[in-house]
Amino acid sequence: MRINPFLTRRTKKPKQACKSDPQRHLVYWMERKIAGWAIYQHADVEDLQRIADYVCRRYKVKRVSVVIENKGDQRVFGWHVDNGIHLNADFHGDNTAVLVHELAHYIADQVLPSDESHGKEFVTIYGELLDMLNLFPLKLFFIMCDDHGVSYV
Repeated sequence: MRINPFLTRRTKKPKQACKSDPQRHLVYWMERKIAGWAIYQHADVEDLQRIADYVCRRYKVKRVSVVIENKGDQRVFGWHVDNGIHLNADFHGDNTAVLVHELAHYIADQVLPSDESHGKEFVTIYGELLDMLNLFPLKLFFIMCDDHGVSYV
């Protein structure tokens, strides 16, 4: 068995932006630089729900439910729909790193709705959450954003 390529392979800058979500490719490219913290990491759904509850209280938004699913061959870490965050255990999604990304989507949709899923508001909230939970310092997050051309508020 070989080591997961998310731990060792460097990615080149993506070439095309999505018209409806122009920063998505840049955010994903940036995240690939630190994706190793999510690979082979698993957390209990109860712990992830506690984190989500804490964040929702801090941002004064409705509680979101956390669901861990097994999506087989689907290459998606997680997603959120309405008041639920779904994490794909089959693709390294059931951990704090992926939860925080999806929580940032949820909070941004509740507080500052935008047409862009990975817009400036999302990126700023994402950085705040990483810092709030002592996962990644905000100052370093914004340096990474600048290095990758990712805009924030």
